[in-house]
Parts: sequence; structure tokens; C-alpha cells
Amino acid sequence: SIFAASILETQQTGIRDAAINTVGADISVSGGAIPDATVKRLRALPGVAALAAINSAGGGDLAGQNQTMAVYTVNARDLQAVESVLPANRQLFRSLGTTRDGRSVAVGGGFSEHLRPVSRFAGSKAPAIASVRVTSSPPNCIVDAPGLVVDSAAAPKDSGLAHQISTVLIRFATGTDQVVLQQRIVALTGTTETVRVADAQVRTLTAAPLVAGLEAITLAAVVLSLVLCVLALMLALVMGNRERGQVLARLRALGFSRRQATGLVGWEIGPMTALGIVAGIVTGIALPTLFLSVVDLSTFIGAEQPPALILDPVFMGIAVVAFAATAVVAVVATSALSARRNRFEILREAGD
Repeated sequence: SIFAASILETQQTGIRDAAINTVGADISVSGGAIPDATVKRLRALPGVAALAAINSAGGGDLAGQNQTMAVYTVNARDLQAVESVLPANRQLFRSLGTTRDGRSVAVGGGFSEHLRPVSRFAGSKAPAIASVRVTSSPPNCIVDAPGLVVDSAAAPKDSGLAHQISTVLIRFATGTDQVVLQQRIVALTGTTETVRVADAQVRTLTAAPLVAGLEAITLAAVVLSLVLCVLALMLALVMGNRERGQVLARLRALGFSRRQATGLVGWEIGPMTALGIVAGIVTGIALPTLFLSVVDLSTFIGAEQPPALILDPVFMGIAVVAFAATAVVAVVATSALSARRNRFEILREAGD
């Protein structure tokens, strides 16, 4: 059950993360120049937790490079706040705005050749840029590849870079009615074609037969494995029911109370239950780790990289409590059923 639930949670979380990576955020607005006044209104909308405005700064050349690139500037903190909903290994711009050996780190993509470790904009006297190539494909906010995203605070003032907001990335606040917020964003921007929503990407990916099939299989595995756990426990009790009844009958004839008899059955089932829980947790964690090391689920989530394993402690706790509760109910029921039978009849059967 833990294995199947972990694979299901990993897939669903991976789809969500991949959708946000594809769109760039929970929602993105792009297409043409976006006025500063519109960005301010978007930032003030209820439900907007973080907003990053991507400025298309025109073309630029880095000293010593043979290719012209599109340059984009953005407030690094705003962009990192938008990406904070993603796990650290999925954040494309986590290093943006930091420094390396005194040089500002930029993020680029879509280059035909590796950037030099230390570069500066041609004709600029500003400190050099330590550029980082993240992926072979450009980041989602780069419209014209190859492109370089630079922290606006580190952009050289003497390079003549333009200021034109081309993309706005927005992260929703928890509990926000996303449909209403999307409608308000469309009302401000005036068109639905330029508004992309991560949830729409999630629905598209989830509707794919391959993804839907995997979800159905894992859900069925969770339910069936829990049922099998209960059946295995019941079978263990049924197999020794006759001998157990005889022992309890003798003990009750000697003066054992029903509570003492229940405790005795508990001592019989308790170690097996505890061992099953420990073995189940260990196996449930080891199996998905092994599974994801040999099976690439990137096809199932629409991402370039395979998803990271997600272990849900809440489900693990529910599974353990449910199994333990089943064992307790089984112990009480077994003791009660044994008590209902006539002890002298059981002893006579044993003598025969």
C-alpha cells in the first residue's frame, strides 16, 4: 500500500511541478508589451501571492562569445518567490542573483555552445557575469532563444539594455479561487490567448491514457493491498482457531476472565502485527526507491527529468493505524467468539 501510494503521489506531484515548469508559474501572462500600470494592478489582485515581471531587454553580445542572444532582466527575489512552490531541484532560477567569485550569476538556455565561465556584455565596463547554462532548452520565460536572464539589480547600466515587460509570472495564494482570479487577470490583460494556467496543463496531462491508466492501477493496488493485509490477518487467526479455543476453554475453566483471555490472544497476534508493520514500512519505502531508480516516469508526467520520490507520512500513518486497528478488532472478536461457546463442550471435544 505504501509503495503504490508513493508512486501515485510521486506521479501527481511530478505532473503538477512539470506543469508549473512548462507555464513558468501557476499562471503566466505574455504576448506583446505589458504596461507597468497593468503589472501594478495584477500585483494588487486578491489571491496573488507573488509576481515576477520579466523584462525583454533586447539583444546583447557577451564578450568572447560568437552568438547574439536575447537578454531578459527580472527582480531575482520576485522570481524566486514565484518558484518557491516547487522543490529545490525543480527551481530553474534558484541561483539567479547570487554571486560567484564576486560576479553575478545569470541563467541562460538554448545556446549552441557553452558560455564562458566569466563573461561581460560587449562594450560594458560593469563587473563580469558568471553565466550558468541550465538546460539545453531555454527557460519558460525566454521567448527568443538563445537567451540570458539577468538579475535586474546586476544588469549593467552602460549596456543600453531596453525595458519592456514581456511576461508576468504569478503564484497563487493558498486557498485562492483560481477560476475567479484567472477571470480577473483576463479582464485586465484583455485576452485569453496570452494567459496560460498550470492547472490546464495538469488536466491535459492527466487526461492522457498512459497517465490515467497508471493512476487507476496504483489506486487499485492501494485498495487491494489493504484488503489483502486484512485477509492475511484473518487467515492467521482462523488457522489456529480450534487449538486456540481449546486453550482458552481450559484457562477459563481454571478461572481466567474474558479480559485475561483477550490479553492472551493479543500476545499471540501482537508480535506478528508489529513485525508486519515494520516490514511493511521498510518494504514500502525501499520498493519505490528501487522502482524509480530503474523506471523513468518522466514520460508519465510530461517533464524532461524524472520526478523525485514523494513519501506521504500522512498516508503511512493512516495505513499503520488501520492495520493495527484491524488487529485489535480481530483480537477482541476472536476472544468474544471463543467465550460464547460452551467451555465444557470444547473440553469434551478436545478429550475426544
